[in-house]
Amino acid sequence: MSDLSDLSDLSDLASWQAYGGSVVGADHRRSGRCNQDAWHLQRSERAVIGVVADGCGSAPHSEVGAWLGARIWTHTLAQLLDEGPHPIQPTDPELWSRACARSLDRLAALVNTLPGSSAAIVHEALLFTLVGFVLTPTQLVVHAIGDGVVWLDGQRTELGPFADNRPPYLAYGLHGPTPPVTIIHAVAPASVECLIVATDGATQLRGDIPLAQFAAPRYLAHPHAITRQLAQLNRERLEIDWSAEYVERSHGQLADDTTLLVLGRAPGRPA
Repeated sequence: MSDLSDLSDLSDLASWQAYGGSVVGADHRRSGRCNQDAWHLQRSERAVIGVVADGCGSAPHSEVGAWLGARIWTHTLAQLLDEGPHPIQPTDPELWSRACARSLDRLAALVNTLPGSSAAIVHEALLFTLVGFVLTPTQLVVHAIGDGVVWLDGQRTELGPFADNRPPYLAYGLHGPTPPVTIIHAVAPASVECLIVATDGATQLRGDIPLAQFAAPRYLAHPHAITRQLAQLNRERLEIDWSAEYVERSHGQLADDTTLLVLGRAPGRPA
């Protein structure tokens, strides 16, 4: 298994392409905080898996958990989908229960190598949401643990907000009940043109700056196009009124960290 950049070597999935991008939120930039989101794409022999992860905003090191969590989750799903002569299907609830259990085992193994309270480590670094997809030749399943945004061929779904701004986090399963995986879509890939999965920062992408803009073919033609557009939307601007001797600073249109993955037909490739 390896990181995904080009799907052309997967014969059954050769018409698909996927890329991601991320930008630090304007509020985090102003306060000197880093981007606490992450994304990861992975391929296996039988599937393509992608996920965005959003670290808990009130935790001091949640960017660590988001980075680790995105990779552990995609790698775990890839392993499970490849195991045995009769592979488990993405619509099988057993896949998701096993993915949670195995991912939690891997997180626990990491925590156990570190000094200090395991509960404190989890709270400070390992609280993150997940929104992702599993693509096989016959199924596309979009799933989530926590909040975020999903856009599928014009149908937008917002997950959350949750009570007290406390979404479920996978790592809660290290010291309590494991939160369930929510299935948002389960469809045949042949019926799909474009899918976008995003962290909850993308709730701000609407109106004059719609999330749907990222369904344009150019975002599947270059690996850095998504990040460049997000950075453009969130750049600081100065407006100077010389007569009034007044300067107004705009800090960007995305207050929260925003990360998204786009999955669609590669430009020039037929369905």
